[in-house]
Amino acid sequence: MLLHSNVINRRLPTPALAFFALMLAIESAWAIRCVAMPDEMMHGTAVSVYNAAEFQHHRPIYRDWRERPHVPAIYGIFSYVVPGLIGRAVDADLLDLYVIGRLLSLIATAGIGVAIYRLARRTASGDSDGTSPMFAAAAALATLSFPIFWPVCGEFRGDAPAILCSLAALAVYRSNEQSPRRWMSPPLIVLAFLFKPSCVLAGLTIPAYLMIRRRPVEAISFFVAWAAPIAILIVLLQRATDGLYLLNAVDAFRGNRDVGNMIIWPVGVLPKAVALYAFAAAWLYAHRTGRRMDLLSVHFWMTLVVPFVLTYRDGADDYYFCEHIAAACILMAAQWETWLRGFSSPDERLVRVLICLAPALPVSAMAWSHTPPVSRMLHGVLDAREWVHGERALFRDMAKALDSLPQPVLCDADGLTLLSRSPPVLMDTWGLSGLRDQGVFDDSAIVADLAARRFGAVILRQPADVIMRYQTTVHVPSAWRQAILREYRPAGKIGDRYYLYLPQEEKEPD
Repeated sequence: MLLHSNVINRRLPTPALAFFALMLAIESAWAIRCVAMPDEMMHGTAVSVYNAAEFQHHRPIYRDWRERPHVPAIYGIFSYVVPGLIGRAVDADLLDLYVIGRLLSLIATAGIGVAIYRLARRTASGDSDGTSPMFAAAAALATLSFPIFWPVCGEFRGDAPAILCSLAALAVYRSNEQSPRRWMSPPLIVLAFLFKPSCVLAGLTIPAYLMIRRRPVEAISFFVAWAAPIAILIVLLQRATDGLYLLNAVDAFRGNRDVGNMIIWPVGVLPKAVALYAFAAAWLYAHRTGRRMDLLSVHFWMTLVVPFVLTYRDGADDYYFCEHIAAACILMAAQWETWLRGFSSPDERLVRVLICLAPALPVSAMAWSHTPPVSRMLHGVLDAREWVHGERALFRDMAKALDSLPQPVLCDADGLTLLSRSPPVLMDTWGLSGLRDQGVFDDSAIVADLAARRFGAVILRQPADVIMRYQTTVHVPSAWRQAILREYRPAGKIGDRYYLYLPQEEKEPD
């Protein structure tokens, strides 16, 4: 009977596993198809490419962004240094450097799957000390197919490498808790910081876990083992950049805040993860006290509470909870296997079927709505080379059109600013707009230049009389738009995408 039960247990999860695998295949195929597409550079990615290119060409990453060019560097230094070093080695141009950054994120995402598998294998399932390989693989598939992981894990940014380092630190500690090799974990947390400073949650989870286990000396020692090197690095970076590191890494985040942003988790994450949470809650309840308290249960709460608080800041989004969903999926898989072992008699077949389908069914409809249709994905993959060639040619033509205009040009389309041969005035207009609202960024010189028509042209993603807003921050400050409407005239479009404004013609005196 036990052998028969085990065979059934292997077969029953197949539909849910197939669903997760299909979702991941579509998501990753679409991400790979988009790797060389330059259209994403219209957003914050262009700033990352710009800063990586600065390092590639032996120029400083950290500058005083309060002066022109107004281009902050908000990610960890390795987010720019690693692709910059590769770009330097292969003599990459800007678009190639962009592809390098995206490929690094995709490789890191694959590594995240491996780290989740390793953590799941060490997470108790029923009376066993670890989850079986099939359900550990289910944890990795469920995590990476979850909608909030895409497109952030395919973009040129520091999130995916930082999440990988954080989960790897947790996996190393979990596998070597009674061994001196557990001290290999703090360097991985430091590495996560170097990609994205906020991704040090594993460094908070492990000391909290040790305090719960009444091991305060070890908890303090572990915290110091990663926090002290980071403090030293910050001091060294401050000295090496003449005090400009913290201006970029801290002051550039002092934009708008709004309590309304904190609906991101209950509205953007919870409905998609309700089944995962149901399974994880059952596991957490069974391991809530004493020696049954597990490292992953602490990480589950740490990666929920801290990102939830951080969503108070404008610019936050559902990807803040990627590491939390990873923890939830690991616990889900462990409880999934536990319940299937518990319901083994033929009379309980219906219960087992429901248990096997439950992790996938509630998320399927919402996840599918966030996923490119199969037909679109296949079409994009089959003609990717032609499509990429056409898009790159279009962006280069638009950049040439920008360069042909009287300089300087105020442009809020970051991709054009990046590809232009002219020195940039600014990048990340939205971020600077929030800093302006908080008095961190003084834009009086830009407003004065607009009023005096000292910009040879202005290029906007939306007409100047349209207010484009993300959360509580407008993309283009109202003072800029009003000056543009007064002193500049519409002059068509750049590449049929972006709105061009030229200075008003001087009126002849009466």
